[in-house]
Amino acid sequence: MLSATLIRAGLPPRVESEPFYAVRQKRDLLDCHMIVKTEALRKRLAAWMSGAASVVQIGIGGGHLALLQKLLCPEAHLVTVDHPDSRVDKRHAKAAKHYTRAAGQWLQNHFAGSVQSLLGWPGATLTRFTQSHPEFRADLLHINGITPFFLNEYGAGVEMLKPEGYMIISNPRADQLRDRIQQLQLNGEISTPIDYADFGPRHGAVAVLRRL
Repeated sequence: MLSATLIRAGLPPRVESEPFYAVRQKRDLLDCHMIVKTEALRKRLAAWMSGAASVVQIGIGGGHLALLQKLLCPEAHLVTVDHPDSRVDKRHAKAAKHYTRAAGQWLQNHFAGSVQSLLGWPGATLTRFTQSHPEFRADLLHINGITPFFLNEYGAGVEMLKPEGYMIISNPRADQLRDRIQQLQLNGEISTPIDYADFGPRHGAVAVLRRL
């Protein structure tokens, strides 16, 4: 269980003096449907998430991949953004109400100074962030979950990338990911993915991309 691992590492997972994953969420961390449960997918993501000094992550969900990013790259400056109430459907909205706001607060508290957790519609929120922090540029843009607002979110996020930066897009459904890759190719944004892996139905897919 990840919460036990954090405690052993000296990072008690608490929000407002309560254990975040075990008590505030009222369930074991791994019971959350918003976590990447496929070990192979987690390993593939970790390989590409490693080494980044500055990261933008769209879609914090339960905070699991944001936490993984910080454990892989402790010195990295991480900016996360998600809507605290709903982004896609009622199932996500119910989970987000319990997970997203608390996860962002926990991450920002425990990695003070190196994590900024933004709440709001990702496209508009990142645009405002860029306007107020024009000096910030990311090595990595990680879009964690495809929504109906994908192109808007992608557009705001990609403007924050360094010229040599790259993108990770991960999603539970491979068909949605393939459709968005094709859309970006038709728009002249990307060419062939640097890496692509489909881990089967309900186990997710990941693509690593570089902007043309």
